[in-house]
Amino acid sequence: MESMEKPTGKNQPEYVRNEVLAKQFAQPERYEYGSTTVEAFDIRPEKLKDDVPVFFGTGWSASRGVYEASILGIADRGRRLLSLFAPHGIDIDPDFGKGDKTYAAAELRKAAALLKTLEEKGVEQLDIVAHSESAIWTLIVATMHPEKIRNLVLIDPAGLIDEETTPRLATSFALDIVQGALNKEKLPRPEVERSVKPGSPADLFGALRNIAGDPMKSLKEVLALRDADIRFLLEDLKAQGKHISIVQGARDVIFPMERMQRVVNTEQVDGFYSVYGAHNEINSNPEAYIHVIDHALDALAKLSERDKTAKE
Repeated sequence: MESMEKPTGKNQPEYVRNEVLAKQFAQPERYEYGSTTVEAFDIRPEKLKDDVPVFFGTGWSASRGVYEASILGIADRGRRLLSLFAPHGIDIDPDFGKGDKTYAAAELRKAAALLKTLEEKGVEQLDIVAHSESAIWTLIVATMHPEKIRNLVLIDPAGLIDEETTPRLATSFALDIVQGALNKEKLPRPEVERSVKPGSPADLFGALRNIAGDPMKSLKEVLALRDADIRFLLEDLKAQGKHISIVQGARDVIFPMERMQRVVNTEQVDGFYSVYGAHNEINSNPEAYIHVIDHALDALAKLSERDKTAKE
């Protein structure tokens, strides 16, 4: 297991915003699917170090733009990066996702939004970087269409702890917000230029708007988070030759590392990175996470190349 030091101000890497990429982020494409509008981001750096693009999945109820620094930072490492904003996914056909596996309808709506985005962009294969809840619906896509996914990096993923309850999950989300506010005073994070700052009124209002905009869908998503178990999806994908790493915050109270470590094993993942931070530290201190994510993507790509060479 790899780990990072507790950030003290001296060892925190500095995030530098790429204004060219920021302009791309500010101009997403919009697609209409039934009653839903999907905003699709396609960030293309001038030079690529990998021909396989990355899809970045955001967490539950996240405000639009709060992940901007992480998205731009990963792209600035030389990766074409796709993402989308559709808080509750898109309308789906009754038969979508039906088969030998059962998926929550709330997560299928988001999986469908990802598949439609890939169809619109003409992307045939990509790597996945998914934070929190998005680990669930990106893994659904990977399971339904394994040919579309090369490797996966899951950050503080949902569905990888033992039995969950709704009260504990709700309390933990609230505790994470409080913890984030306390960290601002006790452990200041680097100032990062971006359109939406974590914990700002714009961020909190955006998240509240996503939840209150459709309370029933939001409730179903919480229940899906509570009941999610992605262990068997990981095992199936790894058995098919997909390579997977987890990046987990040591202070995550929503999906605690100690509970995750009880159930995660090498049949499910290739790498496990421990970082100092809470559940949404990827937004509070993005550069530290960008560094780890980029390293994990490189390491998994090498494993894929090794597999390809072995088959020749």
